[in-house]
Parts: sequence; C-alpha cells; structure tokens
Amino acid sequence: MKIPFHDSRILELDARDKLYSAYLHVSMLVILIFSALFFVFGYHVAALIQFIDFFPFIIAARLSVGSQKLFSRLISIIASIFIVLVQTSYIFTPRSGFHYMLIPLIVVVYLISDLSDISQRHFAIFLSSVITISFFISTNIQISGPVITILESRQNLFYNLSLLSAFTALGIMLYLYALQLSYKEKALSYLAEYDALTRIHNRGYFTSRGKSLFPTYKEKQLPLSAIIFDIDNFKVINDTYGHHVGDLVLQELSTTVKSLLRAETLFSRYGGEEFAILLENTTLEISYKLAERLRKEVEELCILHDHACIKFTVSLGVSTISKSHHDFEDIMKDADRALYISKFKGKNKTWVINDSDIIPDFSLSN
Repeated sequence: MKIPFHDSRILELDARDKLYSAYLHVSMLVILIFSALFFVFGYHVAALIQFIDFFPFIIAARLSVGSQKLFSRLISIIASIFIVLVQTSYIFTPRSGFHYMLIPLIVVVYLISDLSDISQRHFAIFLSSVITISFFISTNIQISGPVITILESRQNLFYNLSLLSAFTALGIMLYLYALQLSYKEKALSYLAEYDALTRIHNRGYFTSRGKSLFPTYKEKQLPLSAIIFDIDNFKVINDTYGHHVGDLVLQELSTTVKSLLRAETLFSRYGGEEFAILLENTTLEISYKLAERLRKEVEELCILHDHACIKFTVSLGVSTISKSHHDFEDIMKDADRALYISKFKGKNKTWVINDSDIIPDFSLSN
C-alpha cells in the first residue's frame, strides 16, 4: 500500500486544528468582502463594525497556535455571533439574511471539538445552544433601529449573498473534514498492515496472510516456507550507540533484505529485532539457499555512524509446510525452533526444520 501523505506525518497532525484554521481564514475573508461591499454602497457604519470584528479573529488566530486553543475558539465563535446579531437586529433588519451564517457555525463547533474530552463536549453543547438562540433572536427580533434603511433590491442582494456565504463556508468545512477523515483512514489502514519504522509489513498482516494461504497449500501439497531471523546481540548495539542507532540498523537491514527479495515476497517485522519472510511455492532447499544469501549479505553490511562502521550478523531459522503441520502457526513454531538452534550453535547461522515426509532426500545442517 502506497500512501504519499504518510511522509508528511499525517497521523501527527490534528485534523481539528486544520479545520479550525480553515474556519478562521474563511471567516476573515467573508468579513473583508462584506466590509468592502458595505463601504462601496456607502453604509459606512456597517462597514466599520464589520471591519472591527476582523480583529478578534486575528487574536484568535494567534492564540490558536499556543496553549490557549479553547479560549481562541471561544473568541472566534462569540465574534461570529456578535457580528450577525448586530448587523441583523440593529444595523439592518432580519430580512438581510445575515443570520443564515450561523448555520455553518454550529457544524464548525462540533467539527473542531474533541467530544471525548468532557470539557470540550460541554463547550460544544454550550456554544451550539448559544448559536441556536442567537439564530432565532436575529430571525425574529429587531433589537433597535434599523440604523440603515436600504432598498428592497439590496436587501435581496444581501439575503442571497448571506445564503451563498453560509453554504459555501459549510461546503468548505465539510469537504476539508471528509478529506482529513479519508487521510486518517488510509493512514490507520497503513499502520494496521505495515510497521511504521521499517516500512515493511507487520506481524499481524504476516500472520493473517499465512493463515489464509495455509489450507490451500496443505490441501494441494504445495511448498509453503517461512524464514525467521533476528539480529545477533542487538541489545549491545542499543546499549553502545543508543536506540536511535538501533532504529537505523533495523531500517538499513529491512532495506537490504527487501532489495534481495522478489517484489511479491511477503517480508515483515515480526518482533523487536525479529523479521519473517513468507515464501510461496518455495521448497525447503531453495528457502535455505535464500536464507544463506541473506545471512552473508547482512554480514557484509556496514552502517556508518560518527565515522564508525557498525557491523552485525543475523541468525536464521527455516521451515516448510509438512504433514505434521495442522495450521500456519505450526510452520512458524518450527521456524522459530530452527532460529533458536542457530543461536545455540553460535549465531550467524542458518538452521532448518526438515520434514522427511515432504522432502525425503533433503537434509541440511550448518
């Protein structure tokens, strides 16, 4: 699975922060557009009030990058409610339609709130209630004025522009929400199958794939082999050079091994410093030869760190499906047992578990 956005650390980004940032920018743009429109029409009082409301959003934007995110959101939401109430129920009349801009505001409140947090849940419920009340006030009540009396044609213009602005803002926010949700789903799907450090498959995917293949290969008596290997004395590398170098070793090892395998071969990180390879239609003998090739390539591998060459070896265990195997886990247990023997025999070795019923004329020892 290829996910280009994984390199941009999509999982580390807070989708709610991105949505809130979009809301701030859209709100400031709408304020500037209406300020300019009011000014052109000669409604200077309305233009001035609209423009003054621009500054709370600047303050909110500055606070949003710090530790006062909740306060930032409170300022921006209250500023949005304030300008609608003033322009609808004081400067103009409810027929201007500015109150429709409160509809996407309720959606925004819930999109930018983490409802698993009890304080944010109460925050969202409170603000949505205030917005709802404000909507009905601005729709039905003329608090004072109107300060400015406008022509019917311009009343209709403002009404339609307000509707257009409300639905455009709502569309933008929902689009961005759906986009962020898609990215998150793909990233989580990636992490369900791949190891984040080495970028190869993880144990869960490896085991699931092996279990799905086992019945077919067992029934048709086709060879299905597994190689398990791990890094010898990996703890010494971590203790000597640090865990960041240990991670580098795991990454370089994964890259090297992957380059020696066919593209369709399943290669996974099986544990901390343990890896596994699943070989379809591959006999024990061929699997052994591949394991030996990997062992020798890793033995020659040199990882440079602070002008030093870090070298290491791996021990490998190989097993192939046999009549004694009742499920895929039996293959892996035999491969793991072979790996243990490799370690016991002195490390930097390949050992196999050979079933004479499957391969009667083949035996290996190292």
